[in-house]
Amino acid sequence: MQMNHKISSEKVLFCDLCRSPNKKIIDEEGAVVQCINCGLKYLKLRSSQKDIAVSYDYNYANYWRDFAPEAELMYERRCNFMQRFVRQGRVLDVGSGRGEFLGEVKKRGSWQCFGTETSSYALEFAKKKLDIELSLGQLEELNYPDRFFDAISFWHVLEHLPYPSRALKEARRILRDKGFLFIAVPNDSWLGRKHFFKNAFKKAINRLPLKNKLKLKKMYPQINEEGNKHLFYFTPRTLRELLKRCGFRIKAQAIDYDYEERTAHIERKYRIDSLICRLTGINFSNAILLAAEKKES
Repeated sequence: MQMNHKISSEKVLFCDLCRSPNKKIIDEEGAVVQCINCGLKYLKLRSSQKDIAVSYDYNYANYWRDFAPEAELMYERRCNFMQRFVRQGRVLDVGSGRGEFLGEVKKRGSWQCFGTETSSYALEFAKKKLDIELSLGQLEELNYPDRFFDAISFWHVLEHLPYPSRALKEARRILRDKGFLFIAVPNDSWLGRKHFFKNAFKKAINRLPLKNKLKLKKMYPQINEEGNKHLFYFTPRTLRELLKRCGFRIKAQAIDYDYEERTAHIERKYRIDSLICRLTGINFSNAILLAAEKKES
């Protein structure tokens, strides 16, 4: 079954982190470029947010119909990470999906739960299954009061937003003084990306004159009919820099348990990667997890 919706595209002229127009092509087929000034990678050609919201509605309705029991540990660990810094109050989960994280938070009994989502199907699902009310729209459009929340989370959402810096600045406005922000994104560093050695080999080949003949240029997903919904590719360094520029102070960095399976192998890998990150600050995993505190004005 195909989605009967024609995707329109828009060009990106400036880096969202440093506003520089200067960029170099990383992957022509995937439309991925890298800012020459700060190193942030992003799509130079992307679908509109309206079109992406339509594709999410389609995917929620046709493929993501119910909760994955295997993912419960993932939400539990994210909630535990948040409660290391904030124990109670109002929490806003940006891009809540079907509300699984807020469902876990609700069990703790010490939080008022709020969430945003761009999929109307996901809103209906969260209300029906979890009795959680989500707000429809982008964070910047919803006009929450100043200093209203104690904690705000972006679980694998920032890379999907057209302007992450705008969302982070809005989050800062609606966070109380010394409130906390929690972010998880895919790790695009060479140590963290899947198929590390294969992609490192491709990166080396791309510098050679024979790269066109060898056909090894493609390193990122190509834009398809449903839109490439990852608009940004963060490394630990570029994510930390973005948060600092948006008025936050990094308080902790870790790895995100971004696995919807529960096997002995995955659990062992998670524990080893967590230990390495805690001792060295190096993230070998496929996802970055950060806690950041709002700086005083």
